[in-house]
Amino acid sequence: MSSSTTPTPGLPAAAAGKKRATPEGGHAPAPPSQRIKARKTAQSIVVQPVVASTATKKPQQQQQQQPNAHILRSVLPARIAESRAFELTAMHAVMRRSTDLAKSRAFQKVPRYLRRRAASHNPLKVPRALRDRALREIDIPNDDQRRRRKPKALRRKPRSDFISRQRRNGRWLETHLWHAKRFHLVPRWGWKVPDRPTQKGDRAAYRSAEHAVVARDLSWTSRYAFSGASADDIATVVSAVADPLGPRVGAARYRHGARAVDLDLYDAYPRGFLGPATAVWRPFSSSDPTHVLWLALHPAAEDAFLLAVAAALDRLKMTSVLVDQVTDVGRIELTGPKAMAIVHSVLHPARSAMTDAENAAWDTTRGICSPAALAPGQVLGVRVWDPRLRYSFF
Repeated sequence: MSSSTTPTPGLPAAAAGKKRATPEGGHAPAPPSQRIKARKTAQSIVVQPVVASTATKKPQQQQQQQPNAHILRSVLPARIAESRAFELTAMHAVMRRSTDLAKSRAFQKVPRYLRRRAASHNPLKVPRALRDRALREIDIPNDDQRRRRKPKALRRKPRSDFISRQRRNGRWLETHLWHAKRFHLVPRWGWKVPDRPTQKGDRAAYRSAEHAVVARDLSWTSRYAFSGASADDIATVVSAVADPLGPRVGAARYRHGARAVDLDLYDAYPRGFLGPATAVWRPFSSSDPTHVLWLALHPAAEDAFLLAVAAALDRLKMTSVLVDQVTDVGRIELTGPKAMAIVHSVLHPARSAMTDAENAAWDTTRGICSPAALAPGQVLGVRVWDPRLRYSFF
C-alpha cells in the first residue's frame, strides 16, 4: 500500500513534509502577540531626538521643536548653595563626624585630666556625653567565646603573694595605683618609682607650679631614727659624718623640733661626699625621756651612709645611740603658691588635742601664698583628724 503527500501551497516541496525548525537552544520563537507588544513598548521609550541642520528643516518642524517656556535656561550656583546651606552644613558635619569616629575611640576623647595609660573598660568611667559611644564600641563576646578555655600553655600562672612580689619587683608607694595610670614606673632603690609621664604635660605642670600647686610623693627617700638618752651623743654621731663647716645639728634652735636642718654628709671630710640630708628633732616630752633625731637622705647614698655611721660609732666608742630605719612614714612635697591652701583644705586639726601655741601657729599659716613668709626649715606639728573620715572613697 503506497501513500503520497500533497505539497502545501506556498512552501517548497522539500520542506512540505518536514517539521518546523527551532532555534539551537531548543526554544520556539515568541508568538506574534508578544512581539507586537514588545515593539510598541520600544516605540514608547523616550530618546533624545537627532538634531538636523537648520538648512534641511522645514519651517513647520522648526516651530514644533522650539523649547518650552518652563525649561531652566541659566543656573546661579551661589543662590542654589545659599538655599541649600542647611543641607550642605549637615552633610559636612556628618562627614567630619564619621571621619573622627573612624580615627579614635570614646576613651581617647576624654579631657586631658581624665586620660589614663590603662583606661577602664567601664562605660561609666567616661563623661556622659561619650557614654553611648563607649557602649557601642564595646565588643560583647558571645557564648562560644565565653565558654572557650585557653590552652594550658597560655593560662595565667598563679600569682605569688603581695609581699614576695614587692621584695622581687620593688616596694609600692602609697600612691602607686594613682601613678600607675599616669606614669611609667621603674624599679629603683627597692621601690617602684614613677619615672616619666605617659602623656605630654610639661607646660601644664609648669603652669600649676607657677600659679597653683604641684604634689610629689617622696616616700621613697630613706629615713633613719637616731635615738638615745642624751641629745649630745646623737648630735656627736651625726656631726661625725656631716660637714663641720655647715650648720650644727645640736644647736638650740634645732633641738626643740621647730626647725629642720639641712646637712651635707661626708664619709671623711673633705673627701667622700655622700649627699644632702635633712634632719629634724622630735619634740622632747617628759613622758618619754628618749631623744630622737629623724634624718632623711637619698636612697642612692644609703649603703655608704650606713658604713660611715658604723665607722663613726666604732671610732667614738658610742654604745648609747641606736640607729633604726623608719619605714612607716610618708612624705609628700607641695610646690606652688597655693600649697598652704591645699594643706588647710585637706587637713583638719583636732583642736581639743592641741595646745594653745600649736593652734596659734596653725592659724598663722592660713592664707600664706609664698614659703618666704615662713622661717627657713620651719616645722609645724599638728594633730589632725584622719582624712579618710571626711574624704571617704570606699
